[in-house]
Amino acid sequence: MDLVTINATCSLSGVKPTVKLEKLIVNKLYPIISAKCITTSYGDLILIEIEEGQVFLPKRCTQVLRTSIPLLKDQLYALKILGFKEYRRTQAPRFEIEKL
Repeated sequence: MDLVTINATCSLSGVKPTVKLEKLIVNKLYPIISAKCITTSYGDLILIEIEEGQVFLPKRCTQVLRTSIPLLKDQLYALKILGFKEYRRTQAPRFEIEKL
């Protein structure tokens, strides 16, 4: 039994926290470490890894970003929060992906 591996897995060692887009600072560039499309109970979503944690992008972005996922790695691009806009009775974050 490999207790080191078991305990690292159980203690969530190396797992980054999930950060909401709303909690990121406006106009700050967050270099993208990696991205992947995962299936959740809400359907397929894009999960982006930044230094601060993991960020789920809104479902509206999945279709347009799906083919670009392999390019979103190695900190070549960054996530930038532009501000917020009223969308379906909530303040939805507006954001861009910028080339570094």
